[in-house]
Amino acid sequence: MSFNLKPQGSTTQHSSNAPQIDWNAINKQVETDNHTAVISQIVDLGIHTPPLSANIEKSTEFDTREEAEALVAQVETMLKKSDFEKVKIVEQGDKFIVNAQVRQPKDRQEVAVFADLVGNVIDYGGEIGQKPYRALLNKTWKGEIRGLGLAVVPPQKQGGVWTFAPNSMLTELAKVTRQNTITDGTVKNDLNNIGLILGKSLMVDVVKTEDGDKVYVNVKGISSVPSALAKMIDYSLVNPVGISFDDVSVESLKAAGIRGSIIKKIKQANNYQGSKMQKVIEAYEALNNGESQEQPVVKQPKPKVTPTTVPEEDDSEGLPF
Repeated sequence: MSFNLKPQGSTTQHSSNAPQIDWNAINKQVETDNHTAVISQIVDLGIHTPPLSANIEKSTEFDTREEAEALVAQVETMLKKSDFEKVKIVEQGDKFIVNAQVRQPKDRQEVAVFADLVGNVIDYGGEIGQKPYRALLNKTWKGEIRGLGLAVVPPQKQGGVWTFAPNSMLTELAKVTRQNTITDGTVKNDLNNIGLILGKSLMVDVVKTEDGDKVYVNVKGISSVPSALAKMIDYSLVNPVGISFDDVSVESLKAAGIRGSIIKKIKQANNYQGSKMQKVIEAYEALNNGESQEQPVVKQPKPKVTPTTVPEEDDSEGLPF
């Protein structure tokens, strides 16, 4: 298997005939446990403009107190509570200084990553039948998938390389799947090629919770597979699929059972119009009368990642396969 996906140089509506899914019946079959899993899909979401971010490491100067207060109000929604409590307005002569700054991050290429819980095969029913439960490892906000950015940062130590931030989800995925050459620079062609994790094993810690008559699945974290379990993983249960803007076909979208929320995110990409991806998605949707197959979205993990500046909201809606 070979799938290459590195950072690029620069940085749908559903048919009313879509099947009705019994989410409780699906989620009830998931066991609270730290499951063996395999990275089953990596989908290139295209180039996106990230939301504004805020930090308290730099200050901003204003001519009026009203401007300073406006910035304080803005960063309140962007910073975690412990950081926002440190934000102050200080008068220096005829200037007003706020110890916070808002900036617009550069456009970045983003991906979605899925893992199949081979340690928890469930019955999806119908033509799908029994398959491992599929978990999205991205976070979501109000039903919108938050892409994992393929942005790289300067070396963190002497002799280091430009690669993903040490506390990013992509670095964590490379680490737990034991694909360290993605970030350590020891193999030139592997550097920043997140495609190398496709088909590799990991542990996915999930917790099933009930809220009234609803059943949810929460992904709490990821880790490496212990050596005692490594030989017991049945890789035949998973058909890994990698999809990029340059390497995509109707067949690969079919194999992935690409979900509508992923297609919606791709269509929002700055480089979608006129791309090969656009042509393939239009052909795929025409073939399916505008419908996209989906899998359940699970509540997202809390790995050691860079804190987002936008509050996260979990979402568990979706359609299987």
